[in-house]
Amino acid sequence: PAAKEPAAKEPAAKEPAAKAALPQAPDVLEAPAPTAAPPQAPEAPKQPPPKKSQSKYVAPPAVGARIRFSMGDESFEGVVKFVGPTRFKEGIDWIGVALDAPLGKNDGSVGGERYFECPEKHGMFLRASKEYAVLQAAPTQEAAESAEAEAAAT
Repeated sequence: PAAKEPAAKEPAAKEPAAKAALPQAPDVLEAPAPTAAPPQAPEAPKQPPPKKSQSKYVAPPAVGARIRFSMGDESFEGVVKFVGPTRFKEGIDWIGVALDAPLGKNDGSVGGERYFECPEKHGMFLRASKEYAVLQAAPTQEAAESAEAEAAAT
């Protein structure tokens, strides 16, 4: 019989390549060192929103000026007789008006305090912040004295 050739050796299985040495994780993780926060600009002081009277302030009319103003659907005309604070509502400046017609609420007095003189039902107070139209500026002191002198001469 024919001699058997020795069986060819099968190539040996490749041995796994050596694993690269990985760094070992520490047993306890350390937090990174704190870093200083970047400096921030100081906050501007907060201010309240402007009130209506601050944003659109108009000086009240002078005593003696003729004005027109509206309340609701009604329009009123009269002469300014008083400008300033009152005792009936403190902290607010008022304009006291002697109306041309008896459409008012008083005679220039409120709560026993007299602020100006006018016939009954001809007096009205409106807040100095209320919108109004000046129909005629208050007469100057010189004009008033001149008118008085003319009246006295006749």
